[in-house]
Amino acid sequence: MTSPCLSCQASPCCSHLELTSFPIRTQAELDQALYFSNFSNIDTTLSADWRCTVYFLSHCKNLTSEGGCAVHNQPEQPLICVNYSPYKCFYSKTMTNKTEPKADLLWMDSQRWLLLQQWLYSEQEALPFYPAWPEVQAQLLRSAYQGAKPYQQTAAIIDTPYANWLIWAEGQTELPASAKYSLAQYRSVCNSCSSWCCTFLSVPLKQPSEFKDIDYIRYCLNFEGTQIAITDSGWSLLVKTQCSHLKNNQCSIYQQPERPRICRYYPEQDCYYRKTIAQPNTAQYLRLAQAEFELMTDLFQFQEQGQLFPLPDVAGIKAYVEQQLAESAEY
Repeated sequence: MTSPCLSCQASPCCSHLELTSFPIRTQAELDQALYFSNFSNIDTTLSADWRCTVYFLSHCKNLTSEGGCAVHNQPEQPLICVNYSPYKCFYSKTMTNKTEPKADLLWMDSQRWLLLQQWLYSEQEALPFYPAWPEVQAQLLRSAYQGAKPYQQTAAIIDTPYANWLIWAEGQTELPASAKYSLAQYRSVCNSCSSWCCTFLSVPLKQPSEFKDIDYIRYCLNFEGTQIAITDSGWSLLVKTQCSHLKNNQCSIYQQPERPRICRYYPEQDCYYRKTIAQPNTAQYLRLAQAEFELMTDLFQFQEQGQLFPLPDVAGIKAYVEQQLAESAEY
């Protein structure tokens, strides 16, 4: 029997990485969907059961120019791919023509989310009502689907803080000194920032506790433009992207009605991104690209039923990876 994958021209399963899915029940969740849709290489859907699903448009590093898998039937092929049945493929049914409405799903862009937000606006946090799905389709299809906003490319995440850490870890050279700010300067600290919140998306990951969790993380890291962030309280997936409203390192819709609330009310003096992504490998936080994550292989030990033995804390993982980097640099 011939696999349906052989006749698939678009390979959507190798170019769409699902980041998260959440229900649309409140104004905040509707705002969250709008927020995601503002980023380049991000596509979103709304389903008839009122769920938003977010996809990162990138390419698996194992996708060949002919549309095949370079590691098919090889040991390094993620099991999430090995075990996926092409005879019940969700991707081919929903992603080959996004402009054509499906029976229970619509592809959304920022304009459609804005229309939905205006339609369902209420001063109460809960959505005031749920229109019937045919009515939702009729209203939103009045706005032509524009698709994901393109980004210049999806490639390995190379930024100065991460590069500085790699150089330090491999050669134990001195890290650049941290900048100093006065009280007045720190009140508006965004003015001197590299806009980390507008150039990265962070979504929570299940903290690995069994074999399939590690396999899933390795699958995610096969997509260009991804990293894993690790803290003692949880793990997350980072993707390199850019908000379409970022112009000259400033928000072009600052204080405008269409600016998402999640941005409007974000406390810049207590910025998560400056404490983590801008300083990628502190004692409490670590972010790893695929090559660095693979250095952790010997830390993963499993019980007979697939449960993962406890990992070291962040400081222990960091020390182990840095030791591996230093040893690899000696050869």
